[in-house]
Amino acid sequence: MNMIAAAKVCCLDSAGTTPIFMFHRVNRLPAKANWPQLYVAPKVFSVAVGKLKRAGARSLHLDEVLEPPRTQAKGFVLTFDDGFVSALE
Repeated sequence: MNMIAAAKVCCLDSAGTTPIFMFHRVNRLPAKANWPQLYVAPKVFSVAVGKLKRAGARSLHLDEVLEPPRTQAKGFVLTFDDGFVSALE
């Protein structure tokens, strides 16, 4: 499973060391979705984060990687756009 494909978009922090995965909707794809590329199935999301954790990476706060002093730990950042209820749940 490719986390970059699951997140649809990936970037790195300003130092170029920490992946920042940006999600829109963590939910099953509805049959008539206007923007299907914005959906990530809950199972895909869970498997991807599990693989990162098993690889020894930890979830970091965005401010840990964007504002000095930057965290040097092996980690990743998850962001959720648009404020959909599925992201909160």
